[in-house]
Amino acid sequence: MVSCFPECRIEQIDAATQFVLLACDGIWDVKTSQQAIDFMSQKLYKGTYSTSRSVQEMEAAMVLLLDDCCARDIAASQGLGCDNMTAIIVEINQNK
Repeated sequence: MVSCFPECRIEQIDAATQFVLLACDGIWDVKTSQQAIDFMSQKLYKGTYSTSRSVQEMEAAMVLLLDDCCARDIAASQGLGCDNMTAIIVEINQNK
């Protein structure tokens, strides 16, 4: 099924906002929004509000997210983790 109506949310960006994660349905079929955010937070920030990450660190974390969403056993996955997967992360500058 293809929809031309994306899920859109309006969220307030404040001092606690570390990043925005945009992804296609291949990611959201496997993880909830909160699971994806928790995964990226753990990989990038280790639970802290530390300084900005390098491009290489951000890229490595995205690779880990995409790999984590891929089906390990195609037959057992019932199609989950077999869809196209694209994601973009935008780090919010904490240094004002």
